[in-house]
Amino acid sequence: MKFLHDNAPDPRHIENHPFEIPWQVAIAIDGLAAYHELTSDPVAKNMIVELADFLVKDCWNKTTGTFYRAIATDGSGVKKEDTEMGGTQSWIPSALVAAHRLEPKPEYMILSDAIYKGIKNSNASFERGGIQYTWWQSYLRDNYDREGIRRAIPESAPVKR
Repeated sequence: MKFLHDNAPDPRHIENHPFEIPWQVAIAIDGLAAYHELTSDPVAKNMIVELADFLVKDCWNKTTGTFYRAIATDGSGVKKEDTEMGGTQSWIPSALVAAHRLEPKPEYMILSDAIYKGIKNSNASFERGGIQYTWWQSYLRDNYDREGIRRAIPESAPVKR
């Protein structure tokens, strides 16, 4: 896989190795998905799927159930863990949803669901205007479309009856 960007070694991420940052790849996927929606450009679709596969295969930490904060792009296998569940982890599921809409692969939604389950019991706010709301809109809508409104609304969100 050709990385979007080989960041220069940085002690805040990975010292002594060029690296890629998974949440930045996710933002690129979101942008490409918006472009693809307007143009139906097949190159954009292929890039979205390839980048989403990269996130799933190379950036997911099976031990912690989170995405890595950074991974080395020089083949060394060096990876830095991300311990902040409610931060940049929140930016990745929307990208996987976008990829899933173009190329339905179960692993995209399995990992999105795993992040959501980990975050929904944190101090994250999914309510309209909340700090995580924007990044979770497409995921929550996809849940609604897949399984109905009961599963889509987090327990912490107020429900109008």
